[in-house]
Amino acid sequence: MANGKIERPVTAAAFATVAPVGRDRGRRSDMYNRSAERRGCLVVNGNLEARLGHCSSISIGESGLFKGSISLDDAEIRGRFEGSLTVRKRILIRSTGIVVGTIRYGQIEIEPGGQISGDVQIVERPD
Repeated sequence: MANGKIERPVTAAAFATVAPVGRDRGRRSDMYNRSAERRGCLVVNGNLEARLGHCSSISIGESGLFKGSISLDDAEIRGRFEGSLTVRKRILIRSTGIVVGTIRYGQIEIEPGGQISGDVQIVERPD
């Protein structure tokens, strides 16, 4: 937050449903964008539309819905993701998870019942 303005757009639904993990825990989530990018971990248990650059990891709970784009190291999906997802290391789609869109990943694990659809490709790692 700079000069009282939110650095990136956040939907009203995000205020009550997204919280950064770490030192900023318990603060209003309208500040989650800067905190998430600094601290690296984002937990989604409601509806969120966002475009985020590099985060370390995201966890989408069973009731969570993330729409937008994100680039990160690790992801665990129990709810629903729609959009562009780049996971440089590992994505874990739990049995209740649904991922739809453009997905790039280093490693992937899908539990029985988990779903993935769209343009799905492995990210090539440099030698």
